[in-house]
Amino acid sequence: MKKQILIIFLLILNLTLFSQTKDKEYYTDIAKAMGYYLGMELTLDLIVEKYPTLSREAMNAKMNLKIAHEESMENMESIYGQASGENMGVFKKKIINRILTEYDYANFSSYEATTYLHNFAEERIKGNHEMYGEFVGILLSHNSYYQSNPAKEFLDDYKNIFHTDNHSKSKGLNISISYPKSWSSQEGKRPNIITLIQNSNKDCLATLAFGDLLSEMGVTYSSLSNEEIEYLQSGEFAKEMIDELPDAKEYLLSVGLKNVTDTDSKRTTIDSQPAIIIKGRGDKSTVLADLDVYMISYIIMYDYYMINIGVMISLNEQDDPQDHINKYDLLSKLIASSLIIKDQW
Repeated sequence: MKKQILIIFLLILNLTLFSQTKDKEYYTDIAKAMGYYLGMELTLDLIVEKYPTLSREAMNAKMNLKIAHEESMENMESIYGQASGENMGVFKKKIINRILTEYDYANFSSYEATTYLHNFAEERIKGNHEMYGEFVGILLSHNSYYQSNPAKEFLDDYKNIFHTDNHSKSKGLNISISYPKSWSSQEGKRPNIITLIQNSNKDCLATLAFGDLLSEMGVTYSSLSNEEIEYLQSGEFAKEMIDELPDAKEYLLSVGLKNVTDTDSKRTTIDSQPAIIIKGRGDKSTVLADLDVYMISYIIMYDYYMINIGVMISLNEQDDPQDHINKYDLLSKLIASSLIIKDQW
């Protein structure tokens, strides 16, 4: 009998309704997130019924759960029901019955109930726990308000944090950036790109890349004189590198855009370091398609490192491209502003 109830309720069913692999993965994710949500509701109801001293806390937890994720749950039910043709009331009963057969609710102790409620909002609703983050991310990806206002998801503190500590591509520089929890991160394939971060609609992509300017010049830090090290640490080298960057149009052409228009650039500071923001629209050619994109690059100089946080917004099939750019512009600023260069503190 299972005493330790962590309640990561996955509905592992044989999904034979969908022929394509992508569809199977998508609908399996929906089933997992629905099982996660229903499992929490079921457990909170059990606590209310079984342990009166914990009932108020459990009822508050259930109310906060509904406020946060009930709309996502309803959207997933609609999507799954339309695709499968299955009655969602019957389907939900299958999930609940599966939960009841898999977990030992009869011996659910007061200690386990107390532990379950501890840090409920932070861990299970917000997903700030390695065991629950995936499921909360799926729920958030079906929250229509956050999908229309991605910056609000970030501002409501639904965030993941990416750390470069001990990463093979970090070149010894330890930093972190935050991004919306509904977005996914994967390893960059190119040598200087550490990670690719993409939204569930796949119409916005953020990248984090590093450059070691000394290495590019064929110089090692150990070979520098005391005077040169002092120059690096004064910040003058970083400001000089910012000054030597090409103008916005030339820069965007150099990173692969064609027919560049609507360019803009602005000098600023990010995490107390000199930086420049470069923006512009252009055509991006790939093997699969020619894309109309808007690119925002945040280039930050720290010592002899160049940190590039790039955001690429796909404008294909958008009725109002400017509205679509505006949708992600604030989020790009929030992601860039979340940068923490740990080595300087």
